[in-house]
Amino acid sequence: MAVYVGTGGDDRLIGTNSDDTFAGAAGNDFIEARGGNDLIDPGTGNDRVEGGDGRDTVRVMGDQSQYEVFRYDSEGLVRGPDGVDTLLDVEAVQFTGVGGTLDLKDVNEFFSYSYIASHGDLIAAYGANAGAGWAHFRDYGAVEGRDITFDGNAYLAANTDVLAGLGANADEVGAKHFLEYGRAEGRSNDFAALSYIATYDDLRETFGTDTAAATAHFVQDGFKEGRSVSFDGLAYVASNESLREQFAGESQSAIENGGARDFIEAGAAAGRETTFDPLQYLASYTDVIEAYGKQGSIGQISDLASLHYINNGADEGREVDGFNEQAYLAKNGDLAGMGADQLALHWIQYGLAEGRDGAYDPVIG
Repeated sequence: MAVYVGTGGDDRLIGTNSDDTFAGAAGNDFIEARGGNDLIDPGTGNDRVEGGDGRDTVRVMGDQSQYEVFRYDSEGLVRGPDGVDTLLDVEAVQFTGVGGTLDLKDVNEFFSYSYIASHGDLIAAYGANAGAGWAHFRDYGAVEGRDITFDGNAYLAANTDVLAGLGANADEVGAKHFLEYGRAEGRSNDFAALSYIATYDDLRETFGTDTAAATAHFVQDGFKEGRSVSFDGLAYVASNESLREQFAGESQSAIENGGARDFIEAGAAAGRETTFDPLQYLASYTDVIEAYGKQGSIGQISDLASLHYINNGADEGREVDGFNEQAYLAKNGDLAGMGADQLALHWIQYGLAEGRDGAYDPVIG
């Protein structure tokens, strides 16, 4: 058993096949422990540690919460206040503070595809090469402070055809598909996680506003259970004067998420309801139809109608339902069997342009 102590510079410490102890001190050190069950304190700096045979443990100063620990095959990486240490054939990381000892085999495999998908320069350089992604993070990205920002679960949740066809692995399915196909196809990873939570009582109780957990739930369980997003944050805000005043002028996503968050945190318990019907509102005004009626899918024009009421219509004193579906149906027999929103949509998409009657006839009590 030997003890090896480094200096304040960049040291190269080579051990024996016994149970050795290393103290690297400062500098960017290279430590090769070789055989035995070794204890290695790399010290400060960006160090390379190769454990060799036996059970080797790297010890770092502080609590586990101060560090990020990554694993890819037989390699590891520890990033924290002491610097970045890259590890090969090391079995455990020991924290001198809270956290004890962490076995590297218990650390999830590094999300290489997600790492590449998080950075445009890496997408261009490596495509869907997982090994190259890890090598870049190990050699450059960790020191540069790069992180994984691409959410493979959100990508799968937003693209359920991929989820249904290829499975629920966020990195090896979600991020990889994005790199190979989805980016070129213009696919989004925008999943309305707060609205998903707001849709279901049990999810509100379980997840609160934890969007990451809710997105993972949808990918792993909710989709198979037939769950979907039906809560309409825009219509909810449009239905409640205090929320309209709070969110008027904000972006669409801010209003949607703000409405869902309010419902989760307070609105459901307070009994706040969604009473605003965007299609009925849109059908009520020819100027709004002319502005938004041809602006995309039913969902998109509904969102635009809600936004118009929140940002303009309420202050202008506009009614939320001036469309008379009974009169419109009575004067257009070919529309028999349509419900209220179907009739409103028909008026928006066809009836107004065709000059049909009945849409704004007075309501007869």
